[in-house]
Amino acid sequence: MNHKIDWDLIIKLLEDNLNSEEEKKLKGWAAASSNHKLFLNHLHQIWETADNPLPQPDLEFSWQKFKNSIEIPVRKKQECLNGQLKKYPIFNSGQFLKSSIFQAAAASFLGIISIYFLLQTGLFEKMHEIRVENMQQKNIILSDSSRLILDAGSIFKYPETFNEGKREVYLSGEGYFEVNPEPTQPFIIYTDDAVITVLGTKFNLRAWQKEKEVTLAVVEGTVEFKAKEKKQPGAAVLVMAKQVSVLKNGTNPTPPVNTDIIPYLTWRQRKIYFRSIPLQRVLDQLERWYNVEIQLPDNTSSANLVTVFIDDKPLENILDIIALMNGYSYHRDGTKVIFSYKQ
Repeated sequence: MNHKIDWDLIIKLLEDNLNSEEEKKLKGWAAASSNHKLFLNHLHQIWETADNPLPQPDLEFSWQKFKNSIEIPVRKKQECLNGQLKKYPIFNSGQFLKSSIFQAAAASFLGIISIYFLLQTGLFEKMHEIRVENMQQKNIILSDSSRLILDAGSIFKYPETFNEGKREVYLSGEGYFEVNPEPTQPFIIYTDDAVITVLGTKFNLRAWQKEKEVTLAVVEGTVEFKAKEKKQPGAAVLVMAKQVSVLKNGTNPTPPVNTDIIPYLTWRQRKIYFRSIPLQRVLDQLERWYNVEIQLPDNTSSANLVTVFIDDKPLENILDIIALMNGYSYHRDGTKVIFSYKQ
């Protein structure tokens, strides 16, 4: 079954000019997806009530989804957004263009198309956003019974219910996922730099926007891991149980390696072992866990590589270790921690 829209048939439908074979073909297209049927229903409503005002969707955003699917050349975009729909070949069909109904409905037609693609991609649904406060963790159960734990400072976006065909969410931060198996409905996580696709598995994902690095550690099952902007064909990797892969600065992910993944999971107990990590990354974690602002003596210090274990102890214990390792002293002023070089 071809899932692309046959605009010639759509036009003939609106003109009430379908032959029996064309009507059968269009009914087959509508039956292939509930969204196809929904689109035709919306279209009929507009056609029958052309004078009624429609809600105005975000045309610029919807266009990005729409233009590739119906294969209209990019150069036509501005014409379409300006309402000059009749310049397109798909609308040049005899009585259709001359119809007074078309004149009344043309301004609304792109809105209906936009609504269709928003419904088809799930973007028409309201996305919930969770921002986890510093010093906190958040447990979430999604509509498909998948579970996750988010670390302090994380941002997570998800729909109230998942659309037919796929489950899509967004993460900036760190989360441990237990995805409920749905063989026909992939679970897809978008970060700023990566796309993670699973059917049902357990894994940890660290994707702090500031770090420009995404780390995937798989506990069970298999996870597809790739850069959001694919760098070359076949760049996606499959990460299996007890393997880790890292994607840096939007490049392709590293080949998965077998390793002890327990250290990637202990943040849930507020324990992290940092090995040869830039100091700033350690301080960022402390800021989220202890709700403080930490200031270094100069900008170059943030790149110093450190190896340190952070656990759920008083902040001063950890600050003492960092100061000793780097030749600093420090003082606290409320929620602000200021490091300086020892005299």
